[in-house]
Amino acid sequence: MEFRTITRGAAILALGLAAAGCTSTSGGGGAGGGGGGAGPASKADFQKEFDRVTGVAPTSDMPKTLKAKYTGAAQMDLKEASTQSTVGGVLADLDLNVDWTEGQSGNPWSGSAKNFRGTFKGQDFTADGELTVANAEAKGLPSVVGRNESTINAPVVGPITTATGSAKIELAGDLESGNDTGTILMSLGGNMFGKEGAGIAGTAQGLWFDKSSGFGDVAAGGTFYLDKN
Repeated sequence: MEFRTITRGAAILALGLAAAGCTSTSGGGGAGGGGGGAGPASKADFQKEFDRVTGVAPTSDMPKTLKAKYTGAAQMDLKEASTQSTVGGVLADLDLNVDWTEGQSGNPWSGSAKNFRGTFKGQDFTADGELTVANAEAKGLPSVVGRNESTINAPVVGPITTATGSAKIELAGDLESGNDTGTILMSLGGNMFGKEGAGIAGTAQGLWFDKSSGFGDVAAGGTFYLDKN
């Protein structure tokens, strides 16, 4: 299979993906669990891991500093932009690091998305190369960590303060499949789950363009999960 992606810096952002603000005041919640190792082999395997990460309470004790390694995966359906008909799906492994302190202005994220594999118009494909946070930052696409603190006056016990967390991660880079080489951007945005951000999960979006077959823009949309290692 041959497909080509198109460089459209602002186009991915125009898909409307932003880090969602956490509003939950739930109590603490367990750790995100396992993670690490090879990425999911199928969409069903991915969904099992996504459900595991999101199956605990949202983070309510988000620290003011966070330095950690996160690994996980993204799964996106591929749809023709003109008809919105599904033409395939793609999985990618995520390997990311964060070094963040509340109030900082610099990009706290680094790392990559790689091992892209899936199906397109009935054919299996793999793509060589990787997308990185650094490449996206060079294109003016910042990645961030969010922290939202709130206090409620609970009966009997008095004031209770909770802090939720969120993340927006932009990635860009060149991928090669068959005889085609292109540049794509991918945007991840979601909330933190478990104790002190043990997991992160949310939406993954991108924009692909198939010049070889002339089918026009192909939108990529789905979800992602990350485990703190």
